[in-house]
Amino acid sequence: MQGQHSQRRQFSPGGYLVGPSHEDGGIDAIIDEEELIEIEGGEFIIQKSMVDYYGLEFLHRLNQGQVDHDVSNMRRGGKVQRKRRKR
Repeated sequence: MQGQHSQRRQFSPGGYLVGPSHEDGGIDAIIDEEELIEIEGGEFIIQKSMVDYYGLEFLHRLNQGQVDHDVSNMRRGGKVQRKRRKR
């Protein structure tokens, strides 16, 4: 796999993935230089610098829907409403 590394495009800016869903074959990706995984269009990649800045705990909570949409109010000192997540 190492010889192919120079041919791979890096996605360092992060962002929204456009491509097929899992149901339609997904998007192939490789982790740890050898393990093939499938990701799908509609998922979002976070830059490493933002993972380092916000931390894994916050990102796991965000991914599990435990971060409210109005979290930006905290920065301005506004009131943040705690809403129960629908299950």
